[in-house]
Formats: sequence, C-alpha cells, structure tokens
Amino acid sequence: MAMLLVGNTFHHFCKTGHRDCWQTVGMPAGPPPSAPSTSFSLRGLLAALVVMTGALHLVIAPGRGADWFAEGLALAMTGVALFAVGLALVVSTHKTFLYIVIGIMILLAVWIVITRVGGYPFGPWSSVTPQMGPYEILVLTLSIISLTLAGASLIVGIDHLGASGLRFDTLAPLAVVLVALPGISLSKWVDNGAHILGSNHTHSHTVSSNTPMPGMDHSTMMTTDERIQFGEQLVDARTAALQYPTLADARAAGWILVGGYVSGAGQMLMNPTVNSQEQSFDIASPQGLLYASSIDSAPIVGVQYNAWTSDGSAPRELIGQDMSWHLHTGTCEIGDSLTAVYDEGVTGTACSQVKGTLTNTTSWMIRAWVVPGWENSQGTLAHDNPLLP
Repeated sequence: MAMLLVGNTFHHFCKTGHRDCWQTVGMPAGPPPSAPSTSFSLRGLLAALVVMTGALHLVIAPGRGADWFAEGLALAMTGVALFAVGLALVVSTHKTFLYIVIGIMILLAVWIVITRVGGYPFGPWSSVTPQMGPYEILVLTLSIISLTLAGASLIVGIDHLGASGLRFDTLAPLAVVLVALPGISLSKWVDNGAHILGSNHTHSHTVSSNTPMPGMDHSTMMTTDERIQFGEQLVDARTAALQYPTLADARAAGWILVGGYVSGAGQMLMNPTVNSQEQSFDIASPQGLLYASSIDSAPIVGVQYNAWTSDGSAPRELIGQDMSWHLHTGTCEIGDSLTAVYDEGVTGTACSQVKGTLTNTTSWMIRAWVVPGWENSQGTLAHDNPLLP
C-alpha cells in the first residue's frame, strides 16, 4: 500500500484495480466513486421480450375466445402473467421470476409445436392442424430468445442481467414495445392469428379453359334478358341475407355455427333443420350465412349456396354463372339432416370440428357477396372476399 501527500491530506492506495479500497486520511470515510451508468442492459431487453410475448397473447385472446372460450381465457391469463413478470424483472433481482419466465416459455413453445405439427389434442379443434402463421412464428421466436436469456442468467449469474431499477436502460426497450403495440394490434396478421384455420384446406375449381377469371360475374357472356334475370337473383339473395343482419339474429332463428372464422370467407352458419343435399336450389334460401366474425354483433356479409348434382356436372340454376361454381370432393354429414360441402377450413379434418362424417360425394359451392358495404372487388361470386382478412 502506498501513501500520497496532497496538500495537507494523505491518501492511501490499495492494489491496482481495487477502486473501492481507498480512504482519505483526515476526512470522513465515504463510498467509492459511482460507476458511470450504462445505456443498455440485458435486463431491459429480457423484460421487453417477455412483455411483448404477453401483449401478443392479449391481442389475439378475444378472437380465439369467440371461437373457443377456454382457449381465449388461457391466452388472456398467459398474457397477463407474462406482462406482470416482465415488469417485475425491471425492479426485482429475485430468481423466481426467471424460473417463471422459463416455465411459461417452455409451455408456449411446446404447445405451438404440438398443435402445429400433430394437431390439437382436445377441444373443438381436436385433430385439426392449424397453419404455422406469422403470429405463431413470432411467439415461438420470442419464447426461444427469452428462454435462452433467462436460462443463461441462472447459469452464469443473475448479476449479468444488469442492476434492477427504473432507469433509461431498463425502461427504453419497454417503451419501444408499448409504442409499437397499437400498430401491431391493428395489423392483418394479428387478425389472422386470432382464428384457427385448417392446414389442409383444399378444393378444386372446375372452370372452362377459356374462362379467364373464374369467380367473376360473366355478364359479358350473357344476353340482355339473362343479365336482367341474374340481377333479380342477386336482389333475392340480398333480401335473404338481410333477414339476419347480425350473427345473433341468425342464432336466435335457429342457425348454428359451422366451424370457426375463415380468412376470406368469414364465419358460416347453417340451418340444422334443412338437409341441403335434398333441398332444391332456391336463391331465396341460401344454405349458409356468412358473417364478419364469430361474435354475436358481427354483421352479415354474404350467403353461400351448396348443390349436389346426380351426374357431377356444375349446377345451372344461377343465370349465366355455370363456371363460377366450385367443385369439392367430399361432403360433411352432420347428424340426420345437416349436410355441408366439405371445406377443410370450415369443417376441419374429417368434419371433426362439427362432429360430422365425411363422405366422398361430389358437391358444389358458391358464395354471393351481396350485402351493401361488403361488395367484393374480385367479383360478386368470387370464392374469397379480401375484406375478410
């Protein structure tokens, strides 16, 4: 140890590197000089990742809850838990919060892998294998990064995350998340993530080789009288749709949900008292009602018609629109009377979403976007409506 005289005061110095081992003789002992504050900490980054993961669960929970209440509730509870743990990481150095992060992130990653590879093991989506969309990819990525940071901190020492406390380096990453959250909540991919879609949604479009735009209204190929008749049919279809302006109105009249929300098609309801396979085509009696979402206040957006022909040819009841029908190789028979065109995104694997039986009957389907405000830019009879993300 060395001594240095500065003015009338002696300073004692310990070994090099021990900045806290010093004392000024003749002056009160005090704390060592404080280290300069840092502008970045792993603690703030980890907290932001956890909060972001929780926020993503919260924004999709209402949509999932409308289709399956238990899943929506589980997502909301997970989101709240992650949000709370993320904020706790900022002000606490207790290891318990890291263990909670690890546990939740492992469960999230495992659940996404199981359901997106082998399908839902239980619930209304049992045996349905949803698509691995942007929401699932982002949540899985955030989970893996958070899990890695939390696990590494427990191994090498929690102090490597940086000091706790409300400072710029811990709050700045959270501020970025909170600023970005409103925009993310309104994005289309969050809307898609809020609903379950079947991964094997397949159907074939049987159209003439010289029909350039299947699904469009082929009015240029019709005579004047045919165009007038077709226009009258669309008016009748609109009148039929507006009898049930909201999903709640249709359910009150006895119509039931068939599957969940489908991007481009909305939420379909069918009348369980009518066997559409035996029903003659009537433009005023659609087999399906299409709504903007799965909640009771959802507005009607269009109607759907199903048809079965004995020789497998396209139906001819819609004037001048023979080429607009879509062929489906399969029929989902639900109970004794309800029959739906087999559509993977609507009825699920082997009709499991609606507890039906899949048969190999060839069937036809067409949608009519006849409700004011929901006109389809791709055509009144187009298969999908871009207004339904």
